[in-house]
Amino acid sequence: RSPLTQAFRRRFALPVYEDDVPRYQDAYPPFAALCDGARGIGVVSFNADTDGVYRRERLLFSHDGAQYPALGLAAALDLLKIERLHYQREALVLESATGAPLRVPLGPEHRYRINPYGNFDTYSYSGVYLSALQFFNGQVDDLKIDPGVFENRVVFIGASAGGIGDLKATSMNTRTPGVYLHASLAANLIAQDFLLFPHFGVDAVTGFLLLAATVIAVFRRPTYLQKVGLPLLLAGGYGLLVICVARFNLMLNLWAPLLSMLCGGVAAMTTLSFVDGR
Repeated sequence: RSPLTQAFRRRFALPVYEDDVPRYQDAYPPFAALCDGARGIGVVSFNADTDGVYRRERLLFSHDGAQYPALGLAAALDLLKIERLHYQREALVLESATGAPLRVPLGPEHRYRINPYGNFDTYSYSGVYLSALQFFNGQVDDLKIDPGVFENRVVFIGASAGGIGDLKATSMNTRTPGVYLHASLAANLIAQDFLLFPHFGVDAVTGFLLLAATVIAVFRRPTYLQKVGLPLLLAGGYGLLVICVARFNLMLNLWAPLLSMLCGGVAAMTTLSFVDGR
């Protein structure tokens, strides 16, 4: 818990000119030999949503007046040759000297929504270690893991054993190794593969239109089959639309509009029953 040195700050702090990032009192840097050999430092802190699922995380962390990147962002900054970062309209803008600025969309509290990937090329530490022993002893044939598989790759090292306590509940799996979250973040940034969430007003308008269509169908259609069938067809069509646009990384709200349809349909049918009975 000793304060980070000025040399550490000069080497690893980011050129961020806004201070709208969470501040942390304690920092736990790697051991000195690893710091000396590192080209960058990444924060491995990752917080779950209120339901215990890991979906989003901050990209920048502040400590003692300096800002440091999340681990996945640190890898991307090095590969993309980023020289400057700043916030802009619910986004973190990454600027390099050669390419166009990269705009990373952020949600509430400047938290980035991870676009998780289900599969990564994984290799056991024991396999890498044994292959290294064989290689350095001159046995270049029949290696358990060919060193060539790591050429021009970004490699994340993490634990997947249950006893380590680093298995996270994500939208992909209830027991996802935590290192997959950091790898997904880096891959999102490198490939510019971001999830896009429409403004809250879009969800509100969509819910109102579906609610209105449901109520109109209940009151205006002549048979009970149509009163129930038309809203069900409409709900199914909206669900299909959500699935289709999700293939293009556009995330529409599924449950809120459907819940508004259900509540509106039940209220309309109840009202209609009382009116008919009277």
